[in-house]
Amino acid sequence: MPESYDTAMRRLRSMEKKLSKNDNLKREYCEQINNLLKNGYAEPAPNQSTSERLWYLPHFAVTHPQKKKVRLVFDAAARTNGKCLNDALLTGPDLIRSLLGVLVRFRQGRVACQPTSRKCSCGSKSERRSRQLTIPVAK
Repeated sequence: MPESYDTAMRRLRSMEKKLSKNDNLKREYCEQINNLLKNGYAEPAPNQSTSERLWYLPHFAVTHPQKKKVRLVFDAAARTNGKCLNDALLTGPDLIRSLLGVLVRFRQGRVACQPTSRKCSCGSKSERRSRQLTIPVAK
């Protein structure tokens, strides 16, 4: 993978500029970052990396017009020298194909249950040795 530090830092500076113009967005964005750190889904990056497998992951804010809630988006599709993190990740099975079967089976029983999931995008933790993404965050 190519060196992605410059691309990620350029995106971070752009995000900081956007946040400097909107105090409410900045407060909510920083709150989201702090929640990731507090819950152990992220950790401060070391100044020097010992891994050759390193990718700096850009992030940005998305606000739903009706909900007015800020959501962090980690951009694994951000390209550096024509490559992105998504290119290096293994793809899972195509779940869209089986959607019709799910909908048909959903109506088979007398009672249907649907679990709700919140905050799924950052809901997994990994072992320290398998972490190789670095998310640039302003100090």
